[in-house]
Amino acid sequence: MNKVILIIIIILVIVAGYLGYQNYLAPKTPEVNGLVYKNTQYGFEITLPDSWTGYTVVEQTWQGNRVDNFEEKFSGPEIIIKNPKTSTLQTWQDIPIMVISEPAWLLIQQELVAVSAAPIGPSKIGQNAKYVFANPPRWFGFTDVIGWQEAIDAVKTFKAF
Repeated sequence: MNKVILIIIIILVIVAGYLGYQNYLAPKTPEVNGLVYKNTQYGFEITLPDSWTGYTVVEQTWQGNRVDNFEEKFSGPEIIIKNPKTSTLQTWQDIPIMVISEPAWLLIQQELVAVSAAPIGPSKIGQNAKYVFANPPRWFGFTDVIGWQEAIDAVKTFKAF
């Protein structure tokens, strides 16, 4: 009788552990619907929430310096996907995507090239045969913009091709 109770308790503990993991600890895939921004020039796509209908895209240039020789400059495209909810009254979080050549990325990883005054480098979000894609250091959470979690969830859908 004691063995049966022990087996039942073990089964209950295993089931409870599994359900607890699935509901609280397992990584969650963000719920992002089907608004896809596809960039064929650089080879990537990102799925945006439906609330981003009407988004705009601006191409800027990221810049960096070699830390041991400020005369040596680095730069590349930075694609900014602009949140359409931004107005003159309220700024919403945009999604900046740095397009970095493999040689420049290796120098950034070795901390030989700095792309901002932040003591950390950009965060890699993907790579294809030609480019490394990254978000700039401190791209969210350092201003009073809203919608940053929505932007982070969209970045998790990033795919390079």
